[in-house]
Amino acid sequence: MEKNINIEKIDLNNDDNLFSIGKVKILNPELFALSCSQAILKSQHTMSANQNNEERDSFLKFQKQLQGIISEICVEEYLKMIFQKHADVIRYDNVRTDKFKSAKNEFDIKIKTKKKSYSVEVRSSLSYKRHMTYNNLKGFDVIGCYTNDAKKHEAYNDFYVRPILQLKNVQKNIDIKNINIFELLMRNEIDIYITGGCSKKMMMEDSIEKSMGQKNTKYQVIPVLKSFDIKSFTDQMRLLKESLKNDNKKSIKLK
Repeated sequence: MEKNINIEKIDLNNDDNLFSIGKVKILNPELFALSCSQAILKSQHTMSANQNNEERDSFLKFQKQLQGIISEICVEEYLKMIFQKHADVIRYDNVRTDKFKSAKNEFDIKIKTKKKSYSVEVRSSLSYKRHMTYNNLKGFDVIGCYTNDAKKHEAYNDFYVRPILQLKNVQKNIDIKNINIFELLMRNEIDIYITGGCSKKMMMEDSIEKSMGQKNTKYQVIPVLKSFDIKSFTDQMRLLKESLKNDNKKSIKLK
């Protein structure tokens, strides 16, 4: 496995079938500072109401942006380790020119060469009631396209990656709104995992529909335990890297 990603194996219901997840070690002080500064800027232009029409104050908006940006940075650094000089790994927040004011043409991450481009969607969650076990993982999904009253259509991305921010000190009875992600990250009390992900083909053919607890929004999802684990997803990325070494080669068929 690539350096700075520790592999942990989850025993699936106490049998011989194991699911590998990657524990991230790449959130250095510089990247954490970058995530905070971008979260501050981005949260100033985030709607006060969430997708469930619940009002959020400025600090809650900052925290949600911080969670998302940190997750994207971890996936960005993970992909950079794989593709190295064979493709550019571009995170939109690093190259945008609109001062975080517009969501038009926004993307999370792109893997790009002169001739080809692949989009990567990163949607994360905070786990605070259980540790990273089979019973915890089976409750999470790789999250794909979503639609609601305001958003009638969303195009598919080429890949979907599923990070989970895991509180080291599990707090079963706490309200998630009272969890201070910034403070916990500062105290090194959150572990960041990349569980794996899926391809566009998998999301189109194998996904199910969920509301994810939000009344007006419908998501296409694949249960994490039915997606690629981190080892299998890394293998897919390495196959993609091989195809990009020469842009004139015939495109590979990913699963």
